[in-house]
Order: sequence, then structure tokens, then C-alpha cells
Amino acid sequence: MDLVRIGFYLMSLFDRRFIVCTCLLTLVVACTSNALREQNTATTLRVMTFNIEWGGAKVSFENVVEAIRMSRADLVGIQEAEGNLERLARELGWHYDLRNYVISRYPLIDPPFADGKYVYVEVEPGKVVVHANVHLWSDPYGPDEVRDGATLQEVLDLEHRVRLGGIEEYLSVMGPLVEKDIPMFLTGDFNAPSHEDWLGEASGAREHMRYAVPWPVSMAVTSAGFTDSWRTVHPDPVINPGLTWWARRPPIPEYQPTENDGEDRIDFVWFSGPVTVKSSEIVGEIGGPEVSFGVSPWPSDHRAVVSEFQVVPIEIPEMISTEQRVYRTGTEIDVNYKADNDASVVVFNVDKQSPIFRQPVKAGRSSWRLPPVLLEPGHYRAELNNFTTNSSRAREFWVLADGASPELELNKQSFASGEGINVRFRNGPGNRLDYLAAYPAGSTTDYDNGLAWTYVDAMPSGEKRMDSASVTWGWPLMPGEYTIRLIRDDGYDVLAESAPLTVEPRVVLPDTAETFDDGREPIEKLFEKYQRLLDRGWQLDVIAFSHPASARTPLPVIALRSPLKGPAAWFLAGIHGEEPAGPNAIAAAIDDLAALGERYPVVLMPMLNPQGYVRNWRYLNMPVYSESVAGQSVGDSSHLLPDPENESQPRAAESSVEAEAITNYILETSRQYPPRYSIDLHEDNLIDDGYVYSQGVLGEADPLASEAVKILRNNGIGIKMSGQTRFGEDIVNGIIGPVTDSSIDELMSSKRVIVDSRGENGPGAETVLVFETPAADLSVAQRVSAHAALIRRLSVLIGQPEL
Repeated sequence: MDLVRIGFYLMSLFDRRFIVCTCLLTLVVACTSNALREQNTATTLRVMTFNIEWGGAKVSFENVVEAIRMSRADLVGIQEAEGNLERLARELGWHYDLRNYVISRYPLIDPPFADGKYVYVEVEPGKVVVHANVHLWSDPYGPDEVRDGATLQEVLDLEHRVRLGGIEEYLSVMGPLVEKDIPMFLTGDFNAPSHEDWLGEASGAREHMRYAVPWPVSMAVTSAGFTDSWRTVHPDPVINPGLTWWARRPPIPEYQPTENDGEDRIDFVWFSGPVTVKSSEIVGEIGGPEVSFGVSPWPSDHRAVVSEFQVVPIEIPEMISTEQRVYRTGTEIDVNYKADNDASVVVFNVDKQSPIFRQPVKAGRSSWRLPPVLLEPGHYRAELNNFTTNSSRAREFWVLADGASPELELNKQSFASGEGINVRFRNGPGNRLDYLAAYPAGSTTDYDNGLAWTYVDAMPSGEKRMDSASVTWGWPLMPGEYTIRLIRDDGYDVLAESAPLTVEPRVVLPDTAETFDDGREPIEKLFEKYQRLLDRGWQLDVIAFSHPASARTPLPVIALRSPLKGPAAWFLAGIHGEEPAGPNAIAAAIDDLAALGERYPVVLMPMLNPQGYVRNWRYLNMPVYSESVAGQSVGDSSHLLPDPENESQPRAAESSVEAEAITNYILETSRQYPPRYSIDLHEDNLIDDGYVYSQGVLGEADPLASEAVKILRNNGIGIKMSGQTRFGEDIVNGIIGPVTDSSIDELMSSKRVIVDSRGENGPGAETVLVFETPAADLSVAQRVSAHAALIRRLSVLIGQPEL
């Protein structure tokens, strides 16, 4: 096809409704002169932030539109658009950008070098300001933690973990623009208050404000060079708190704030550069606190903020772009560019690696319209190549077949738990927050049922790997049947669904699980050996995926059950991460345990604290034992054991999610595998000689405990035969009788537990042995060898009549 002969469409073909867009896309010689471009004049601009909640459709979409009109905003950052951004812009007759959730009276340009973190707003022909718009993660919510008694440090740790990284992604991109004194606006629902509001003198102004908090998100934004428009105009946080959440809107079924939810200011319009704020006002329900523009009924649980500025825009830099990133066949596409020197515009079909359009252009601001006949469905790239500087700018866009529906395809249908799932997707709308989510097969798509999910990065087509590196929440998937769904724009509108997939009862560890190097086996090697039992008919159970705040990635807590059911031998190890001998010994003696499982029921829990194992940390959140600070132990069972002073109540709340999951598993599995023997392998680097706890009914007289002492001594482990432990417990022939320590071992021996405030039968094992062997002066190999010998011999003795 002769591309030159096809040429380009005249700009007069534009609809009159989009005359402002015409000024954006045409060469601006007729709109401005060189003298005008050099003037340093200020422009009035009203900037708004508005969380419209559930796409603005639950109460009144018309009132979302009316609130924006009434506010006289020129530029709005929208949160919770949920597929309605284009609809909102069209109702207003405005421009929109689906990757940044910005709508505007003025043309918007999504510069390729912004990485989707901001847009240019062309407030005058050839002159722009920068607008970024964010919506930070909402839960857990910091003010709620203050209300519920959290300490300041706990609240700050939460903010660093949950929200600070989200804003830092934007500030890292916008920081260089601040340094260049470029006019910028940052709007959003930050889901965190301002440090300028929670001051010492303001604490107590509202019930949940119990102390001053230097909120990390607002501190970071301020440190990056931005100024809070509301607090600039209204400097006293007590007189003018500027509350934006929660607003009094009519009740809706999905969610309703209550009086227990503290009100606060979490929606902001920040500014930077040659910008002067003139006013800042609240838009909300009629009669609401400090509301200047009221609408009834108010359509959102957030009030909006609109601030008026005098701003000096900058000349648009060299770039190339399209108004949108996703088009349908038959649509005319304008390739907009600003060239500093003579250049060429080239449009490539990325799928075919071939140019379809090439045109030399002069320096200046203009556009080319691509005739629809040129663009079959596919992935395209527009390039601006500057001959003078030998530089290139590029913009990618997609053309989808008119009427084509979104599709999903998986790389396979069966996966191990923790194994990455490659999902290919096509024909998506390209919204900023379109996402993939795993749902149990056959379940509905609603607020509660979604599991692992990840955004598709505003891409309409491509491939996404769901794994520990990309999935935001809910990874890995437990064994079961699932389907993957492509869902629109952070909402619940299903765009496409995959064929069913199965997550098998087998685990795959992430590549990021690097193991502490002291001679212990890498964790993935141990799991390979544990899972040999599956080839002999054993069942693998994924108890939980451990992911404490201090850990890089989730790791599975597993158990394996023999085919035989009935009174069983339970083997536990790795409760403390700096005690590697037990998990390694179980792997070394896996064939002996398999042989035991052929004649006697066995439940194997080989590594209960994988996070501790890979880091050599004792607890989930602490590397060492402390008498003054309680660590989160996975072996703590105090939440199920009766309080000695009130046996109808448990001793304490659960210490960790992992501890709760492990103890629940023990109670559930005990129904089919009631423990007759419980063997728990420990080490202690603070003792010179070891000993054996015997928690069962026979105490120091348990013959298996006596055999275990002999086995350990015969394998080079010093045993303290008398005296006391370092905790003051009496030792008789190397054995300590039952103790009350709230441990998982006390649980295994307990005949009564408290579950949901009700008394129930406990596991009640007759023999419960806990081995504490010295570690400081022995190599890992020596300790593993002794523990493996113990397991091998016990595997022979367990279930024998003479015992």
C-alpha cells in the first residue's frame, strides 16, 4: 500500500465537541507565537481529588457529575473509578486518562517516560503542568490501630509496611521534576492522615487521636518538596480539620462506616513548583463539616477537596504520544508530537516488527492522524526520531478488533502449591487497576471470595506470572480447584475467566528463599526430600503460608500423613529457626520414616518455622531468645490451653497466625491420627549438655525417654543426667517430667483444650518427648547425625509391644 498516497486526514474532521483537543493535536503556529511561548504568565487552575467509591454508581452517578460541575474544577484525580472513568469524562465533555485516573477540561498527555505515574495537562497551547494521582492501600488503617491501643512504634511500623512504599514509587519518578521547579500537583486518597494534623496540641481533638503521630506518608511527600494546599490555606488543624472521611452518604449494602470509625483528613491536593494556592474547599454532603459545595444525596463515603491555584506552566518537552493507549479497529488515531528539531515520526507494528507509517516532520508541536485502514488488530509503537540529537522517543499503543472480548489462557492446568502460574490475556480495556484474581472453582465474584490477585499493569494484552514476586495478597494458593479471572478496574466486573486449574498437594518454593549458610541444607533441598513420601502414598497438607512482616516472601508450613490411619506417631521439628538439626535429620532419615509409615500411622511436621530456618531466626519476628521480649513462636499453644486460674478460659490470645494455623491443624488431624507418640526435636546453644522432656502420662518413667537418652549419648551428645535445667526444672536420669510451659508439646499431651470458649477433648498423647540437645560446640553435621540416629532408632521402637 502506498502510505504517502494515503496521507493523513485533515484536522477539520474533528467533532466540534472536541475543539480543545484539536488545539492539542494541531501545529500550534496559529494558536500561539514565539513571543507568547516565552511569556511567563500565570494561569488559574482548580484541582480536585475525589474518591467516588464503587465507581460512583452505588448512590447516584449523576451526583458525582454534579459535584464536579458545582466545584468548578478544571482537573480531577479520581479514585475508585471501577470502569467508570470514561463515562464520567464523557458526561462532563472532558478528556480522560485510564492509566492515571485523571479527567480534565484540558487535553491530557501520557508521556512515555512517566511510566504511568503522571500526565501532562496542556492548560495553554504548548504549555503544560504535571498531575499525579494515587490511591494508597487502605488496610490495616493506621488511625484504627491508634484507636485500638497500638503504640506509636507499632503504628509507624504499619505505615512503613503498608503505605510508604506505594507513595515512594511516585516520589522517585517525580523527584527530578521537583528539582527542575516544574509545576506539579499530587492528588489522591492516601488512606493516611497528615503529620500536620496529628500534632501534640491537636491530639485529643477527636477521640481516636490519642497521641501525636508523624505520619510517614505525608512526611515523605513534604520531604520530596510538595506542599499541602488545604493546610496552607487553613493552618490550624483544630479550627479547620478539613475532614474528608467519612462522609454522610445514604447506607449501601457493601459497606457502611459507623461512629466507631474515627473521622479524619486523608484526601489531599499537594502542589510543587511555580504554583500559588488561592483557596481550598471541601465538596460533600449538604450541611457536612466545612462543606463549601454540597450535593444531596452525597454519592461517596469520601468528601472531595478542590483547591484553586495560580500556576506558571512550562513548555511541553520533546515527546510523542497518543490520546489513549487502547483503541478499537475503525477508530482514527492521532499521533501527537513535540519535536525540538527536524525529526521523523514512525509507527511500527510491534507484532510483525515492521513499519506501517513514516513521515519527516519539522520542529514544533503537531499531530498526524492515522487512517483506520492502516491499523489491523495488534500492538504498535510510535517513535519520534530526532535527527539533530540522534535521540528517540517512543509510545506504545494497542488496536483491538471491534467487538473482541477479553480472553485468558493458562500455560497449563495443574500446578504445585507455590508454583508460578503464567496467565496470557488479550483484549482487555487497559484500565490502570485491571487485575487477575484466583477464585475457588464455581464461586461467585464478590468482596469476600477472591484469593491471590495481581494487577496487569494497565496492559490490554500480554502475559503475567502470578507468583510470590507479583501477587499482592493471598499467595500461594492452597491445594484445590480454582479459576483465574480478569476483573475490571479494582472492582468485581468479570471480563474473562480461564479454564479450571488444579493446585496439587505438592509445594514449590520460591527462588528468593535463600537459606542461611552454616552447613544446613537449603530449604528447597529439604522439601524435595520430604516430598519423596508422596511417591509412597503419603498425603501432603499445606497448613499455612508463613509471611511475617519481616520476611521477603511466603514459605509453606507443611505436614505429611501416612496412608495408614489410627493411633499415630507424630514427629515435629523446626519450631525454632536457629535449630536446624531436626529438619535436616528428618530429611536424612526419610526412608526410615517411610518404613515406619508402612506398619504404623505417622504424621510428620518436618519444619514448622520455615521463615526462621532460612534466616537462622529463633522466632518469626526475632532472631534470638529474650526473657524480656516475647517473640512470635509458632510453637505457642497458650490460646488453646486452659488458664490454671480459670479453666474455662484460654491462657492468652494466639501469638501468631502461624501458631493458630498449626494448632488448628493438630486438633483437626488428631481425629483421624490420634497421637500415641509425639517426638519434638530441639536444640539449645546455651547448654553444654542436653536433656529430654517427657510430657506424657509416664513422665520420667517413660521407657522410650530412657531409650532416647541412651541413643543420644551413644551418638556423641552429652546428656545432663541430674541437677536442673537452665530454667530450674529437676532432671532425673537425663529426663524432666511434665511441665506447664504453654508449648505445642503441652498441647500434644493435654486431654482438654479451650476452643471458641468451649471445652473440648485435647490430643492427649501418652508419650510426648521433647529433645533439647547442645548446639554451641558441635557442628551442624554432628548434630544432624545424632538426631537422624535418634529418628532411625525410634522408628524401629515405636509401636513395639515391649514399649
